[in-house]
Amino acid sequence: MTSRLGMVEENIGHATRMIEDAAGQGAKMVVLPEMCMTGYTLTKQAWDMAEPAGGPIEQWLTSTSKRLGIYLGAGLVGCEGEDFYNTYLLADPQGKAIGRVRKTQTEYDIFKAGDMASHVIDTDIGRIGVGICADNHVVFLPKLMEEKGVDILLMPHAWPTPYRTSKLISEQDIKEQNDNAHEYALLFSMILGIPVVFVNQAGPIEGGRWPGILGRVLTPEYFRYPGLSAIVDSDKSIKAQTGHDEGIIVADVTMDPARKHKAEIPDYGGWLHPGAFPMRKIVMPLEIYRGKISYKLSGERKRKALACNG
Repeated sequence: MTSRLGMVEENIGHATRMIEDAAGQGAKMVVLPEMCMTGYTLTKQAWDMAEPAGGPIEQWLTSTSKRLGIYLGAGLVGCEGEDFYNTYLLADPQGKAIGRVRKTQTEYDIFKAGDMASHVIDTDIGRIGVGICADNHVVFLPKLMEEKGVDILLMPHAWPTPYRTSKLISEQDIKEQNDNAHEYALLFSMILGIPVVFVNQAGPIEGGRWPGILGRVLTPEYFRYPGLSAIVDSDKSIKAQTGHDEGIIVADVTMDPARKHKAEIPDYGGWLHPGAFPMRKIVMPLEIYRGKISYKLSGERKRKALACNG
């Protein structure tokens, strides 16, 4: 799905049409991307789009899931107390919000890290695991899914990859990063032996440049959301994939306990895939530390979160 930043009503209308289309094709579970209802951003604009539990987006989500008789998941910005969370909601066919997942490896400037326990949801059809974007990129997520005996894994993303070369980006970089996104669902199916649904936003990065060092790298001029969503079954067969544009894929999968296994988990210094040493060991730790301090000291954050909660 392509989302418009800050255009919640427009995104709801657009998502509703896509959900109805998917349900019309026989889908019993519909999975939308990370922060798809608000649009994704690394800026404080996210605070202005937040809602508490039971807010308008949740009401739309639960009413839509009940009307269509499906499980339905979508990403939004949640608020509670003095904090904001990168949140993923899952509703069941009876119209009940059964899961409220909060991203753990989060955008520390604007969100508080969520509890890892929220990533596992018990349902009538089995135990559903949810990893939000960066949560899926670190070793703890497959270990948790394995430990909890998850039956199917949902992986909502807003994962930008490069699409143009620059002084810092080569053609090989573009190929490697897009190949990585394209194969990510398969990686988890190989590790766990369960069906995996990888769903990523598609389209341009909106809202101008993001703050911090990463914002100087992940610019709209050279990065975009690549789509490349996929459904992979528990036998590691790729059932369906999208290209770089938004679209709908529907497939049957088999949740068979006999197919579950414990394969070796790749570990590149705590990450599931290799990355540049300066970025992993210097830039990102500094960005995380700066972000946590900025969030903790922000009076604006506290005021807006309390206002969000009414």
